[in-house]
Amino acid sequence: MEHIVKLIRKISSKHFMVSILNILGISIIIYILYATQAVWIGWVNVLFNIIKPFFIGLVIAYVLSPLVSFFEKHHFKRSFAIGLVFIIFITFILTLIGTLLPLFYKNITELTNTFTMGIMELEKIIHKVFNIDLSNYIVQLMDYIQQWQWINPNSIVDTSISVVTQAATMIGNIIIYVVLSIYFLADYENVKKRIKKLAGAISPSLPVYLKRIDENTLKHLSH
Repeated sequence: MEHIVKLIRKISSKHFMVSILNILGISIIIYILYATQAVWIGWVNVLFNIIKPFFIGLVIAYVLSPLVSFFEKHHFKRSFAIGLVFIIFITFILTLIGTLLPLFYKNITELTNTFTMGIMELEKIIHKVFNIDLSNYIVQLMDYIQQWQWINPNSIVDTSISVVTQAATMIGNIIIYVVLSIYFLADYENVKKRIKKLAGAISPSLPVYLKRIDENTLKHLSH
């Protein structure tokens, strides 16, 4: 009986009622956002597309900043250090792509051949053991596999207009990311101050968390 009385008192308490109202209010807000997503989702996508290049540029600048600082410590001017870092960075990316792409093509080709041979062997075993003819289904499956662009080796060297357009868009985005990251690196200290000020406006404790994350991340990058 005593436990029931305590439970009733707890349910009747102001703190419990406030918690229930908060949960109810959050639930209503989530439902309204879900019900009206057709109205605001387009604006969110536009805002995301605007912020995305700046965010990626900032991330690149953040990752490369220790290397720029390293060259500065060795008496390189900051502008020259930034240029040298990006030459190293772009060379590394191109080398990585040039190394991985042939391996990817080779592995995809081997995977396709192995998968095809395995299916054909399985069809023979089923026909021999269970006397079930699956040849028609196997032919349809092989045709379906050839339509998978991700497993079809010919798709890698596809020169269609859509692929060229996608490549041009990707190259344009990369140029934007590089330009923005160079800008952020050139004015890196002021950028850090602005981010700290913005974080402080959101929450007084947020700059402290960001500083700790920054210190721990730089510590791992330096090792």
